[in-house]
Amino acid sequence: MRIARDVKTTLSEHPYVCSLQLGFITTYSHTCGAVVYNNKTIITAAHCVDSPGTRRVQCGLHRINDQNDFQATVAINRCKVHEHSNPDGAGYPNDLAVCELATPLTFNDYVSAIDIDIDTASSARQDCKLSGWGKNVDVGSLPHHLQTVSMTEITNSRCWTLWQSVRGAAIYDTNICFFDEPGQEKQACRGDSGGPVRCSRDGRNVLTGITSWGISTCSDDYPSVYTRVSNHPASQPAMTVRLCQIHDVFASAEDVDNLIVGGSAATYGDHPYMCSYQVLSGGSWFHICGCILYNTRSALTAAHCVGSYTTTRVQLGSHVLSRTDTYQVERSVSKYTSHPSYSGSAAGYPNDIAVLEWTSPVTMNNYVRGATLDDGSASWAGQNCELIGWGRLTGGGSSADTLQKLTIGKITNADCSSRWSGVSGATINANHICFYTGTGKSACNGDSGGPAACFRNGSRVIVGVTSWGIGTCNGSYPSVYTRISKYRSWITSTAPSS
Repeated sequence: MRIARDVKTTLSEHPYVCSLQLGFITTYSHTCGAVVYNNKTIITAAHCVDSPGTRRVQCGLHRINDQNDFQATVAINRCKVHEHSNPDGAGYPNDLAVCELATPLTFNDYVSAIDIDIDTASSARQDCKLSGWGKNVDVGSLPHHLQTVSMTEITNSRCWTLWQSVRGAAIYDTNICFFDEPGQEKQACRGDSGGPVRCSRDGRNVLTGITSWGISTCSDDYPSVYTRVSNHPASQPAMTVRLCQIHDVFASAEDVDNLIVGGSAATYGDHPYMCSYQVLSGGSWFHICGCILYNTRSALTAAHCVGSYTTTRVQLGSHVLSRTDTYQVERSVSKYTSHPSYSGSAAGYPNDIAVLEWTSPVTMNNYVRGATLDDGSASWAGQNCELIGWGRLTGGGSSADTLQKLTIGKITNADCSSRWSGVSGATINANHICFYTGTGKSACNGDSGGPAACFRNGSRVIVGVTSWGIGTCNGSYPSVYTRISKYRSWITSTAPSS
């Protein structure tokens, strides 16, 4: 798209804003804005990356084309656009992409991530600002300094009323619009696409929208239209997201998603090792992944679940997330350790396991109790096991409030590999364990990091950590887990003592 009418920012005012640049022979030019999601990932508009070419981002930047001591220039490995993005459709729906960086960013006062606005309610949003290096007027040149302007959110119905006479315009629930009355000269313009609108919620800045489109003249007669990030959890393109919310969209294959579908409500107390890994956003806690209680001071989860958020906790002894259960306790996560050989970009996402730690030990009881981990002595071949979690109940649907369980068959890795053979990047190795029963039964988004349990002498043994699966969650492909027995030594040496 295209900030007409604005003011210069200060160097560290918007540390999450980057310049997305396209290479031409030996030079790079600014084409769009981008937003730091974590140290390995940026978010931008899908239409900013829909053409071939070599791209990079410059973050910690204030004056474009100038060097400063805090600037980070990083090549982009690859980008994934939202699976329902349509550059030819009216209103350019789902205009969102995530890009993987070749090397991680080093965070400081001038380069840092911004939290996603998870809440769709507008009532608590204040002080919304658009920032970018877009043109100040339609026929003008790009500004040297990063620009910012305060914007007023309007309802989608009013936005559509203002746009309905324009051919090709359409406003969806996945859009958010900003508009100030004509004459104030507040509008995004060419070069602002992919950049952020950030708002203040409960005193914290959150990413609310990604600049998408507007009137070609950059006049202030029409609203600026943005992709609403709260409608894209993880800004999570379903095509490649894992089982938790935004973070590693590159942890799965082309059609792979993160992964309970086809299950039923669990019985409170049957899974005392089950915990919810949560992130603080806008003053509220949100479930992002499952986790498995290991001892009084630590839990296991998937490596792709960690590293994207600054304030996290585990909730134990919980059954229904929206209420406070009798034996429920929380612990702030003080440290996480991913397996040193984990790779979110390698085929099959190997070694997808991490340890979460907290300082104050929990008290064990019938509802909060450490798991029994698989020691590798059994193959579990042909056995019906259980997948457990608060993930989505259908692909693209809402997440479960009550803990779910699913009985599903354990299959051999050879069978698993054969069933995944038609999907690029879906590699099965000896450190995986797979579960498959057929259509309609699968793990799904939000189940990542949670357990797969099989039975020995009537007791549950944790054999896997939820890692990845098919994006539609329809059970057409096996659900893939990190095989616990392969990591017993690493877990023992990494987790703190009780």
